[in-house]
Amino acid sequence: MGLELELPLWDIWFWGSVALILIVLEILISGEFFLWFAVAAVLTGLVSLATGDWRYQIAAFAVLAVLCAVVAIYRWRRRKIVESDRPFLNRRTAALVGRTAEVRRSIPAGGHGEVLLDGSLWLATSPKDIEAGKRVRVIGGEGPLLQVESVEGES
Repeated sequence: MGLELELPLWDIWFWGSVALILIVLEILISGEFFLWFAVAAVLTGLVSLATGDWRYQIAAFAVLAVLCAVVAIYRWRRRKIVESDRPFLNRRTAALVGRTAEVRRSIPAGGHGEVLLDGSLWLATSPKDIEAGKRVRVIGGEGPLLQVESVEGES
Protein backbone atom coordinates (compact mmCIF):
# COMPACT_ATOMS: atom_id res chain seq x y z
CA MET A 1 0.00 0.00 0.00
CA GLY A 2 1.78 3.18 -0.83
CA LEU A 3 1.25 6.23 -2.90
CA GLU A 4 2.00 4.35 -6.09
CA LEU A 5 -0.64 4.85 -8.72
CA GLU A 6 -1.13 2.08 -11.21
CA LEU A 7 -2.34 4.43 -13.90
CA PRO A 8 0.01 4.48 -16.91
CA LEU A 9 -2.41 6.87 -18.63
CA TRP A 10 -1.65 9.48 -15.94
CA ASP A 11 2.04 9.10 -16.72
CA ILE A 12 1.47 9.71 -20.42
CA TRP A 13 -0.49 12.88 -19.66
CA PHE A 14 2.19 14.05 -17.25
CA TRP A 15 5.01 13.64 -19.77
CA GLY A 16 2.85 15.13 -22.51
CA SER A 17 2.27 18.16 -20.30
CA VAL A 18 6.00 18.47 -19.62
CA ALA A 19 6.63 18.32 -23.38
CA LEU A 20 3.96 20.97 -24.00
CA ILE A 21 5.48 23.31 -21.39
CA LEU A 22 8.91 22.84 -22.96
CA ILE A 23 7.53 23.58 -26.43
CA VAL A 24 5.88 26.76 -25.12
CA LEU A 25 9.23 27.77 -23.59
CA GLU A 26 10.87 27.07 -26.95
CA ILE A 27 8.37 29.32 -28.70
CA LEU A 28 8.86 32.11 -26.17
CA ILE A 29 12.64 31.91 -25.89
CA SER A 30 13.58 30.30 -29.21
CA GLY A 31 16.90 28.82 -30.13
CA GLU A 32 16.16 25.09 -30.45
CA PHE A 33 17.18 24.41 -26.85
CA PHE A 34 13.94 23.31 -25.15
CA LEU A 35 12.69 21.51 -28.26
CA TRP A 36 15.03 18.58 -27.73
CA PHE A 37 14.03 18.23 -24.08
CA ALA A 38 10.40 18.21 -25.24
CA VAL A 39 11.27 15.31 -27.56
CA ALA A 40 12.86 13.53 -24.58
CA ALA A 41 9.66 14.11 -22.57
CA VAL A 42 7.50 12.63 -25.35
CA LEU A 43 9.77 9.59 -25.59
CA THR A 44 9.66 9.23 -21.82
CA GLY A 45 5.87 9.22 -22.08
CA LEU A 46 6.17 6.25 -24.42
CA VAL A 47 8.56 4.58 -21.96
CA SER A 48 5.95 5.10 -19.23
CA LEU A 49 3.70 2.64 -21.08
CA ALA A 50 6.24 -0.08 -20.33
CA THR A 51 6.82 0.83 -16.71
CA GLY A 52 4.73 2.67 -14.17
CA ASP A 53 7.61 3.19 -11.78
CA TRP A 54 8.45 6.89 -11.60
CA ARG A 55 12.13 6.14 -10.84
CA TYR A 56 12.55 4.42 -14.20
CA GLN A 57 10.75 7.27 -15.92
CA ILE A 58 13.04 9.90 -14.38
CA ALA A 59 16.08 7.83 -15.34
CA ALA A 60 14.72 7.39 -18.87
CA PHE A 61 14.09 11.13 -19.15
CA ALA A 62 17.64 11.91 -18.01
CA VAL A 63 19.18 9.49 -20.51
CA LEU A 64 16.90 10.58 -23.35
CA ALA A 65 17.53 14.26 -22.61
CA VAL A 66 21.29 13.70 -22.87
CA LEU A 67 20.86 11.72 -26.10
CA CYS A 68 18.62 14.41 -27.57
CA ALA A 69 21.14 17.07 -26.56
CA VAL A 70 23.88 15.11 -28.36
CA VAL A 71 21.67 14.94 -31.47
CA ALA A 72 21.05 18.70 -31.21
CA ILE A 73 24.77 19.45 -30.93
CA TYR A 74 25.51 17.16 -33.88
CA ARG A 75 22.86 18.89 -36.00
CA TRP A 76 24.10 22.33 -34.94
CA ARG A 77 27.69 21.54 -35.91
CA ARG A 78 26.65 20.21 -39.32
CA ARG A 79 24.62 23.34 -40.09
CA LYS A 80 26.15 25.21 -42.98
CA ILE A 81 26.90 28.87 -42.48
CA VAL A 82 25.77 30.83 -45.48
CA GLU A 83 27.94 33.76 -46.46
CA SER A 84 25.94 36.96 -46.75
CA ASP A 85 25.87 38.93 -49.98
CA ARG A 86 25.84 42.05 -47.76
CA PRO A 87 28.48 41.44 -45.08
CA PHE A 88 28.46 45.04 -43.78
CA LEU A 89 24.68 45.30 -43.46
CA ASN A 90 24.64 46.09 -39.74
CA ARG A 91 28.30 47.08 -39.44
CA ARG A 92 28.45 50.40 -41.24
CA THR A 93 31.69 51.57 -39.63
CA ALA A 94 33.46 48.35 -40.67
CA ALA A 95 32.52 49.13 -44.28
CA LEU A 96 34.21 52.52 -43.98
CA VAL A 97 37.64 51.24 -42.93
CA GLY A 98 40.26 52.34 -45.43
CA ARG A 99 38.16 55.22 -46.81
CA THR A 100 39.36 58.81 -46.64
CA ALA A 101 37.40 61.72 -45.24
CA GLU A 102 37.80 65.43 -44.52
CA VAL A 103 37.99 66.75 -40.96
CA ARG A 104 35.24 69.33 -40.43
CA ARG A 105 35.74 69.94 -36.70
CA SER A 106 39.25 69.60 -35.30
CA ILE A 107 40.04 66.36 -33.49
CA PRO A 108 42.09 66.82 -30.30
CA ALA A 109 44.39 63.92 -29.32
CA GLY A 110 42.21 61.34 -27.61
CA GLY A 111 39.15 63.57 -28.03
CA HIS A 112 36.32 63.80 -30.51
CA GLY A 113 35.81 65.79 -33.68
CA GLU A 114 33.81 65.45 -36.88
CA VAL A 115 34.69 64.17 -40.34
CA LEU A 116 32.75 64.43 -43.59
CA LEU A 117 32.45 61.14 -45.44
CA ASP A 118 30.03 60.43 -48.29
CA GLY A 119 28.08 63.58 -47.48
CA SER A 120 27.52 62.58 -43.84
CA LEU A 121 29.14 63.92 -40.71
CA TRP A 122 30.66 61.27 -38.48
CA LEU A 123 32.00 61.57 -34.95
CA ALA A 124 35.70 60.71 -35.03
CA THR A 125 38.60 60.18 -32.65
CA SER A 126 42.35 60.06 -33.15
CA PRO A 127 45.44 59.49 -30.97
CA LYS A 128 46.98 62.68 -32.46
CA ASP A 129 45.71 66.24 -32.99
CA ILE A 130 44.21 66.76 -36.44
CA GLU A 131 43.13 70.21 -37.62
CA ALA A 132 39.96 70.99 -39.58
CA GLY A 133 40.35 70.73 -43.34
CA LYS A 134 42.91 67.88 -43.23
CA ARG A 135 42.38 64.50 -44.92
CA VAL A 136 42.14 61.40 -42.74
CA ARG A 137 41.84 57.66 -43.28
CA VAL A 138 39.36 55.55 -41.32
CA ILE A 139 41.29 52.83 -39.44
CA GLY A 140 38.47 51.43 -37.32
CA GLY A 141 35.25 52.22 -35.62
CA GLU A 142 32.75 51.24 -33.01
CA GLY A 143 29.11 52.19 -33.35
CA PRO A 144 28.90 55.73 -34.73
CA LEU A 145 32.48 56.63 -33.68
CA LEU A 146 35.19 56.39 -36.34
CA GLN A 147 38.86 56.00 -35.48
CA VAL A 148 40.97 57.95 -37.94
CA GLU A 149 44.58 58.80 -38.74
CA SER A 150 46.01 61.66 -40.74
CA VAL A 151 46.96 61.00 -44.40
CA GLU A 152 48.83 64.30 -44.80
CA GLY A 153 52.39 63.80 -45.92
CA GLU A 154 51.68 60.42 -47.56
CA SER A 155 52.14 60.05 -51.30
